[in-house]
Amino acid sequence: MYSNISLVLSIICALISAVKMQIWTGTFAWNDQCKSNYCCCYAGTLTVTNSDSNLVFSSDTQGCGSSKSTSTFPNPNAYSFSTTGTRGARIIYSLSPDSNTLTVQNIDYSYCGGSAARTSAGNYVYPSIISFVIILASILILL
Repeated sequence: MYSNISLVLSIICALISAVKMQIWTGTFAWNDQCKSNYCCCYAGTLTVTNSDSNLVFSSDTQGCGSSKSTSTFPNPNAYSFSTTGTRGARIIYSLSPDSNTLTVQNIDYSYCGGSAARTSAGNYVYPSIISFVIILASILILL
């Protein structure tokens, strides 16, 4: 019985070490690929913060009515999420597996997207991953 528990614990430790935590929070620098003469574009610096169960994106903008944009999104449980833009376009926000690049893809207006490189790290760890580890450890203890 103890050998089974040791084997299961070893497998769990290997899986936990392989899981990379997604870190959406921090600051990013936009690459200015977005065509601001046609679109309202993120530009300059993007700051992503955590507020309760939401992510708050604050960024400089170009080609818009204002020079700043702030948007609030529910915390994603993945490396991407989608939303609807001001003109009804579907927009997909994606975070690279190493959490160092954030990409915005406008499905209807491809020239209105862009990507941003991380300039400083955030410190938020998603509860879904922590919950998964706790549940898995609990199951092992019960075996």
